[in-house]
Amino acid sequence: MRVLFNTLIILALAGLAGAQTWPSGAISDPDAGLPCPPAGTLSLRVSSAMLSNEVWTDNRSKFSICMALGRGLGISAASSFRDLSGHGAYQRGIEDMRVGLSYWPKLVPGLSTGVNGFFAIPTGYRTQESYYDEAGNTTRTLPAFSLEQTAGELYTGAAWSLAPAAEVSAFAGYFSTSDKVQQAFRWGLGAAVAPFGPRVTAEFGYGQSLTRTGDFPTTETFAAALVLKVVRGFSLAPGVWADLSDDPLYGASLGLRLCTPVARMTTGKDNVTAPASPLPRLGGTVLVPPPTSARDLADGNELWQCIQGSLVETFDQVSALPTLDVPGVPFNDESEESTQRSVRALASAHPEADWVLISRVEREDVSRGRGLKIPLLWEQPAWTAQCRLRVRLINLRSGETHFQDTVEARTTHRGEARLTAVAAADKEVLSMSASRELTFEVYREAGRVIARELSYAP
Repeated sequence: MRVLFNTLIILALAGLAGAQTWPSGAISDPDAGLPCPPAGTLSLRVSSAMLSNEVWTDNRSKFSICMALGRGLGISAASSFRDLSGHGAYQRGIEDMRVGLSYWPKLVPGLSTGVNGFFAIPTGYRTQESYYDEAGNTTRTLPAFSLEQTAGELYTGAAWSLAPAAEVSAFAGYFSTSDKVQQAFRWGLGAAVAPFGPRVTAEFGYGQSLTRTGDFPTTETFAAALVLKVVRGFSLAPGVWADLSDDPLYGASLGLRLCTPVARMTTGKDNVTAPASPLPRLGGTVLVPPPTSARDLADGNELWQCIQGSLVETFDQVSALPTLDVPGVPFNDESEESTQRSVRALASAHPEADWVLISRVEREDVSRGRGLKIPLLWEQPAWTAQCRLRVRLINLRSGETHFQDTVEARTTHRGEARLTAVAAADKEVLSMSASRELTFEVYREAGRVIARELSYAP
């Protein structure tokens, strides 16, 4: 859903960027104002587009960062760089910076609505370069890359999941500079389809900007992208882009996206746990079987207990399930058909339950991390524990999957700072007890991450 609304914002903001006769500034930045990622996560996005027509070449590079503060509330900041050339003239420089505030409350499963507000800060390149065009015997002045004043934007949007692999959405918004000379109404439609699973998503969108006052042109934009999940949290997004203005531009684009949880830090032997804000409740009774794994775990029972404890605030009742096997129907997840057969058997054997949470540990380790260090003088060793689980929450009443994804938790332990010359060799190795405690801490963090992801799942 966040990926789809990002496409819609691209359409709204980039529709004006096709024109070559006005200052683009921050309103051409596609990453500003993204809906916030899940609570406790950080989203980084870098994108580049190479657009051109018979006269103009417009290369754009953009960077954005967004952090979720919790319960659908997020803040963002973005900036961009533009390289424009045509008619023998060229101009390059940064564009205006933008800061944003997003609020996307969860209403009902399958439907999401939100409001995004943005504020443009005039930090862009203000000089308008002029060149003599011999062919046309005229002087051409390229646009500045700044609005040279503050500006504000407000958008509201909604997205509806038609099925686990299909979604449609719409948005509408208004833009105005601080002097109210430039004003425009913007709207758009979009769709996202993932027929081959969540790792490959095709995005399509159409947007239009209608000028109310000022000299910004009315434009239309079409965009398409194929989002490929490479590893956990990291995606590539190659695509195409067309600005359908009076002076249209066409070209290819490439985006890099990273969404990662904010690491929980521990210092010395003291575990520092941040106070958890209340999460939205799913309600009902959930069955929690022990997590499975193809490898030996430090303490699978401890991880099981941590997952159960973290779900107390999400469900009305958490019930430990010793095994997923039902008499006569051993659990089998080799195919979707066999999984559904096992789920129906569980629903019959446990009529009091509403959900079942199935988890599988894909990775668990403790490794030496990169601590603070001044070569040959001073160092502070660090160790990082990591736990990655494949989680699936199934509604026993309907048999539908409410949430399915890979969740990952990390914790970091920093040792005592010391002089390199007097550092003892035994301090380079984490003790068995400290390693075990760090593993238990990452178990607790994994439980919190699972509860958070389940609560905010559409």
